[in-house]
Formats: sequence, C-alpha cells, structure tokens
Amino acid sequence: MTFKKTLVALGIGLAMTGAANAATYDLGEFSGISVIASTVTTAKGAFSDTWNFSLAGDSFTVGAVFDLPSLLGLHYNISSLSAQLFSSSGALVVDFDDCFLSSKDFKFSLGTLVADSYSLLVSGNATGWAGGRYELKMTAKQIAAPVPEPQTLLMMLSGLGLLGAVARRRRLG
Repeated sequence: MTFKKTLVALGIGLAMTGAANAATYDLGEFSGISVIASTVTTAKGAFSDTWNFSLAGDSFTVGAVFDLPSLLGLHYNISSLSAQLFSSSGALVVDFDDCFLSSKDFKFSLGTLVADSYSLLVSGNATGWAGGRYELKMTAKQIAAPVPEPQTLLMMLSGLGLLGAVARRRRLG
C-alpha cells in the first residue's frame, strides 16, 4: 500500500514538473512619458506571462522583449520566444514576431496606440539548465491633442462671417 502511494506521489510530481509557468504583471496606467524595464526569470519549461497596462491617451510606443541567455555563469535560454499585444476587446493589435526587426531571440515593435487597456503576452520555452530569462522594455509617450492657434480661430471665424454675408446678400438680392 505504501509503495502504491509513493508511485502515485512520484507520478504527480513528474506531471507537475512539465506544467506551464504563467505569471500576470500589472503595470498600471501610462500617462505623459512612461518607461518600463523589467527582467523576468522563469523556471524550466513552457511559460506564458501577461503584462497588463492602460494608456491614458493616444501614445507613441516602442516595445522590445529579448532573451538574456546567461547571468554570472548560470545558463539561461529561451526557445520559441514570442510576444503579442492585445486590446481590451481581445483583438490582436501587434504581433511582435512579424516586425521586420524581430529575430528568434529579440522581439520589437513600435507605433501609435489609442487610449485603451492592453495585454502583452510573452511566451516561450525555457530550455536552459537554470530556466529562462527575458527582459521587457517599453516606452510610451502620450501624444498631445493639437490646439489651434488664436490666428487660426480668427481666420476660421472671419471666413464663416464672409460666407454668412454672401449668403444673406444672395437671399436679399
């Protein structure tokens, strides 16, 4: 009976060894200029990390995820590194893997994002004897809404006034 329990415990332990690692990180709301740099170490095996953030306004963003293969003699490695950005509706916004600057160990994207909540999914397979290590770097700069100059407003109002005067003259004459 004890032998059976030991075998069952060993089987459960081996099954858990191959289980996927998953973590969720909340970066909060980005406004103005925001810079994020974070290094993550993951246990050996498949992983899928989610980075949640929101933008207070339309922003120009640059994001990069890259494999860090070693640290102080420890062997880290990630195969099949992948990164995708999803909107709050779950729609795929950016697939970092498709960017022309991306490689198997480096994922990169840049562009303008509208104010919304986003989830960045970073996944891969940690194959180093110490697991895997990657770094996420992201910069977001909020784009200021254009404000018309006073001269522009004056010109617009003058033009509307002239159009009104022409329309009135045609109606009377």
